[in-house]
Amino acid sequence: MPRRPIGKDDEIKIFYDHGLYIPNRTIIVESVQSDMENGESGVDAHMWSRLEKGLCILEKTPPVAEQGNTITVIMNNPGGDEYHMLAMYDRIRASPCHIIIEATGHVMSAGSIILQAADERRMHRHATMMIHHGTYSFSGHTKDFQRRGKETKRLEEVMYDIYLERIRKKHPKFSRRRLEDMMTFDRFLGSQETIELGLADEIIPHTEL
Repeated sequence: MPRRPIGKDDEIKIFYDHGLYIPNRTIIVESVQSDMENGESGVDAHMWSRLEKGLCILEKTPPVAEQGNTITVIMNNPGGDEYHMLAMYDRIRASPCHIIIEATGHVMSAGSIILQAADERRMHRHATMMIHHGTYSFSGHTKDFQRRGKETKRLEEVMYDIYLERIRKKHPKFSRRRLEDMMTFDRFLGSQETIELGLADEIIPHTEL
């Protein structure tokens, strides 16, 4: 039996249900769950899975002539799990396509790292980035605490490397110690400040009504 072609109604349903708009090769990455008590789920297995599945589909979708081999990721990200964060970062970096991330609203903590994976990093005018050392909680005996401390330190070093790779393209002499000092407490950056630091490329212009 021949496969039925995807129609306009199918495209709209896929977009609303899965955040995937195939005609212009766009995927929306956002929290899957949200409630008043616990807030947004942020970067977790659901967000990673949505990105992974979406990229797999769009990478096999024939590019539109005027877009070239480009995939656009629209991201509103309050942060979350560091391991899923790095999985998303690596997946974007490994894509054979040219990846644009358009950041809106939150670009915080883990979200700020994921943004650095893109070939083009664009922010809406009122998007806000936040960088910090991260917040960790765990339990166990003394040896567990010692090992977990080493692991959190390793993850922090990975984050420094990712930030500095981008920052030093704009500020070649930017020191690791200066970045560590910036991240001692939550550091909030507007879109223009983020660009000046080197952690984004441009502000998405408003369209005229």
